Amino acid sequence: MVNLTIEIQDKAIQGYLKQVQRKLGDLTPLMKIISETMHTAVQRNFQTEGARLPGGKWQELADSTKKERSKIGKWPGSILQVNRNLLGGISPEHDSTTAVVGSNMPFKKGYAAIHQFGGKAGRGKGFTMPARPFFELANEDLEDIQQDAMDYLKK
Repeated sequence: MVNLTIEIQDKAIQGYLKQVQRKLGDLTPLMKIISETMHTAVQRNFQTEGARLPGGKWQELADSTKKERSKIGKWPGSILQVNRNLLGGISPEHDSTTAVVGSNMPFKKGYAAIHQFGGKAGRGKGFTMPARPFFELANEDLEDIQQDAMDYLKK
């Protein structure tokens, strides 16, 4: 698992989680639900190619990339899903106080990070890769997580 995480900074959700923790102590079951909700959100980001996120749809692939992918029978296709290694390597994790979604793709070597954040890429860093953030939550995801916490409190 990599050290890139989605951090929820929504004050309402943080408040619900603190309230739940005070009442119940061990939040492992709730953290599992939240990590799965975030995992589903990241999967939706791939399905919609970012269109559901505040920043909008991911930038289209360069014509040269489409041409290369066509040569190997991978175009037309989906952005960031040539072999599904990036999407397939994303998984939820949790403990008693934390819910995260991470990637097993090496950030140190830059594969997942360059797609998430954009930057100089390729041999000799000869071109600029646009950011295509997939580790991001839409407002509806935050609402889902808030509902997860509320539902858990009601049990």
